[in-house]
Amino acid sequence: MGNAAIVACRPQRRYRNGMYAHEYWDEVAWPDTKDTLEVLSLSHDKARVIFDAFVAVDQDNSGEMTVHEFHDYLVSICDTLFLSDRFS
Repeated sequence: MGNAAIVACRPQRRYRNGMYAHEYWDEVAWPDTKDTLEVLSLSHDKARVIFDAFVAVDQDNSGEMTVHEFHDYLVSICDTLFLSDRFS
């Protein structure tokens, strides 16, 4: 996936604590998990891609992913891929 596609996938809604996802990532999530993510060789930017995907799935902004949210996300992705294959 190219950088433009990654940026296009970034959620633009408010996430937690009234912050947008990028604000929450920079101010809360990254500082709280930085040491662990760096042990896993995930840079700020690489881990942000994973975080953005998680936020896209976490529709109720609970900070947790339910099976229902995961299923709905997969269905939406499959529908989008199906439609783009058929009409592009």
